[in-house]
Amino acid sequence: MTLVECPRCRIRVLTRPDGTCPNCHKKPEDTAGIDLDKVALTIRPSTRLPAVCFVCGQTADRTRRIRRTREFGHKAEDPTATITLLLFGLLGALVWVFRDRAILRAFVDLPVCSRCKRVKPEVDYIDWDRAEITVVCHRRLRDESMRISDNGRMPAC
Repeated sequence: MTLVECPRCRIRVLTRPDGTCPNCHKKPEDTAGIDLDKVALTIRPSTRLPAVCFVCGQTADRTRRIRRTREFGHKAEDPTATITLLLFGLLGALVWVFRDRAILRAFVDLPVCSRCKRVKPEVDYIDWDRAEITVVCHRRLRDESMRISDNGRMPAC
């Protein structure tokens, strides 16, 4: 059992006794058909990334913003609104309008070159509590980001 980065899952895993990844059940050494230049990078909104294209690893001259929104609470198509209106009339409708709702937003600006500007970023995971987005990017962007960071963690502004 060793700690390795699985090229399929793009995360560090503690291999099982038979040497396979506990997530995908494949051997991390078996990299046939996998682009080894694609890795996962977790980014906070306040992180300054180096000017390295997230797609090809070349020098970037612009950024592309990834935005994700998550809404908690009741939605407009929820039948609760109709039931509340029927049961409690106007007072129920007012309660429905001023109900508790929460909207969480997470965004990051990824560096991209002019050649790759139309490539859509692949979001791997979103940590809503920390507003961190994990994206699939070129290995060079991750390596340069870690080089400029403190102790392997992404620096905050």
